[in-house]
Amino acid sequence: MRALACWRPTAKPVLVSVLGQAATVAVPPPPAVPVVSFAAPEEAVRALARAVEYGRWRRRPVGAVPLLKRVDAEAARRAVAAFLDAHARGGDLDEASCAELLACYGIEVTPDPPPSLEHELELSVGVTQDPVFGPLVTMALAGRMGRLLAEPAVSIIPLTDADAADLVRSPRWAPMLVGAPGSQLAPPVDVEAVEQLLLRVARLAEDLWELARLELDPVLARRDGAVVTAAQVSLATATVRDDARRRLR
Repeated sequence: MRALACWRPTAKPVLVSVLGQAATVAVPPPPAVPVVSFAAPEEAVRALARAVEYGRWRRRPVGAVPLLKRVDAEAARRAVAAFLDAHARGGDLDEASCAELLACYGIEVTPDPPPSLEHELELSVGVTQDPVFGPLVTMALAGRMGRLLAEPAVSIIPLTDADAADLVRSPRWAPMLVGAPGSQLAPPVDVEAVEQLLLRVARLAEDLWELARLELDPVLARRDGAVVTAAQVSLATATVRDDARRRLR
């Protein structure tokens, strides 16, 4: 601790571990040097790793919310209003109404797609409501792989093109989608089609505040596209959303 008395701020991170310290993390009160001390070296290294990861995330390109073709938000709002007029408490859309609403955002539901002789990956794409962050776009493995690797990727909306790219590359199982890091081979599936689906789902959630839940499961990610084979949509009376809470950058 005597060395800290001579310490001056620099661009290089300084980690301090005080063995036997009562608190896991402590900051000395003024006029002491404001250096955070950790009870164990492992905690200090873990905190530095998180800070580096966060700094890398802040430096990445922000991207832009793309202008999507084949989107009819007004038709979607009319469909939602008609459903809630008939079901004041909200509820689940039937299969035909669900397909009609998704078609307003260029999302086609194909219950019985032709079989693929090449590699395909079952995904679950959806929207869930969080009390703090509002609608969240989620993506996870479906089927048997989903039960083995239950690790969803999650993002707030609005979703930019950079956010969609990060979403498909963030989970541990991302190599099953985009290929092994550094590989010169083509990705196992059509990554752009998966990203497009995520952007359309995010746009739907952004436009329709009445969306309580959306689940596209399974989505067959193939080399020639992403096929939505089943969908579930739940609607509820819209509540006031605080969009400022979701603009965290």
